[in-house]
Amino acid sequence: MLQHYPTVTRLWKFLRGLSLRDVLMRFVFVIVSLVTLVALAVAFENWRSAREWRAWQATAEARGERFDLASVVPPMPPPERNFAMTPLLRPLTDFVTNPQVNGATGQGFRDPKAYERLQAINLDKVFGAASPSDGADFNLWQMGEKTNLAAWAQNRIKVADGSSALDTTAKPLAPAQVVLDVLSKYDAEMDELSRASALPESVFQPQGEGAYMKLPHLGVIGVLEKVVTLHALARGASDDKARAFDEMMFAQRLAEVVRTNSVIVPVLARAQLHTSAMQPVWETLAERRLTSEQLAVLQPELARVNLVEQLARATRGEITFVTWIFEQLRARKTNWKAMEELMPPQPWWLHFLRPAAYYRGQLISTRYYMDGILPALDTKAGVINIEAISAAWGKEVQPSLGYPLNAVSVRLLGQFEGLAKRIAQAQAYQNMVIIACALERWSLAHGGGYPDSTSALVPEFLAKLPIDPVNGQPLRYRRTDDGRYRLWSVGANLKDEDGTPGIDVVGPKDTRRISNDPNKGDWVWSYQKL
Repeated sequence: MLQHYPTVTRLWKFLRGLSLRDVLMRFVFVIVSLVTLVALAVAFENWRSAREWRAWQATAEARGERFDLASVVPPMPPPERNFAMTPLLRPLTDFVTNPQVNGATGQGFRDPKAYERLQAINLDKVFGAASPSDGADFNLWQMGEKTNLAAWAQNRIKVADGSSALDTTAKPLAPAQVVLDVLSKYDAEMDELSRASALPESVFQPQGEGAYMKLPHLGVIGVLEKVVTLHALARGASDDKARAFDEMMFAQRLAEVVRTNSVIVPVLARAQLHTSAMQPVWETLAERRLTSEQLAVLQPELARVNLVEQLARATRGEITFVTWIFEQLRARKTNWKAMEELMPPQPWWLHFLRPAAYYRGQLISTRYYMDGILPALDTKAGVINIEAISAAWGKEVQPSLGYPLNAVSVRLLGQFEGLAKRIAQAQAYQNMVIIACALERWSLAHGGGYPDSTSALVPEFLAKLPIDPVNGQPLRYRRTDDGRYRLWSVGANLKDEDGTPGIDVVGPKDTRRISNDPNKGDWVWSYQKL
């Protein structure tokens, strides 16, 4: 039968003429050759990826970019100039290294009891878990509503030692006084923080580094800000207007103490702090109880806030962070197995291409941040090009998603678009309240009323008009029928909806929350109830 297949016949005769040793030798030769070719291909891909990354890194460094963690960690100022070194907060930056006790990071608080004492300063501790502290009360200004101090007063509870927080046998107190009496528990701590907030610098030392870096002060400052804001609101509803102004200014300064951190989370935290601290400012402006002198002090304090600039610094911080992660993974100095467990299932052969995957991860990540995000952040003008940021993902990252070697970078990257919108929204509110202060100063100087256009504020009350951070254009302004006005930004959708906000109230009355989706409607400053 084989005679019908000459080639097979010749091969069969050739094999029959070989000894077993010859067959094995040739088989081993083929296997070794294939393994060598695969090894060369793997080595070439690892070398090529490393070369491509290093060429990109050299080009970026020639433009002045840096990739080391030290470049984004601000130096610690002298303690006497640093808000973070006030005695109440100093334990937040005093760490001790003990991997056996503190796990992977190797760091923990030297004085854990001090951290626990800080955590005890909490509205829920003195008003109860049913208090509105996590509800809408610190953002009601977005709906044109004042804080419901009566709800806070009704939620007072017994203090930790079991005695009543208030003397209920005495003459009933006004809600504002109830809140002030309850918060008097923290007077000593608040006085210390108020004095310290006037210091020129605020730098908190992070705990750990790289993937293990923690910023424990953020949560503490967030809770303290709520205490200060509620205190300012209650003081504003009392008869002590001078102290109310001082505490409102304290709330603004406290929101600024996280400004020096150069990673993403503190930028969002700062934006949220300022949005909450806006409630007492809105209420004092709504009631028109600020003097020209007070407005002249408040306005420049508000103008210090440049969230776009911090977002740009944080973007560079993300570049150094992901670079550090990939370098640690490549050197197996961090928990690379746990990192790979976060990835979707990969082909077995990717195990041999880890160096290439990490180099490519560095390249894709830094290109995304440097070429896609940073050019969209105009720090001088204070503008965020949301459309460019949205397009950056599709241009710099999405084309690479299907390639297995890019799996690691995909896990470490996140779309910037949502974050950019939140920061732009917070900056828009900040710019609007600056104009609101100038409008009030104009009104006081002209015997009431408001100008036809915000251009009338320049140069007497504003050197230049703050702009809409989403498009660089003037913020919209219109006088309203009640003798006041409305300011608004066109919002993330870049569509002017005539000052109609995209705000929803979620949940029942006692625990309601404001859902202010930055993608919906305009971003509005108004004294009318929405």
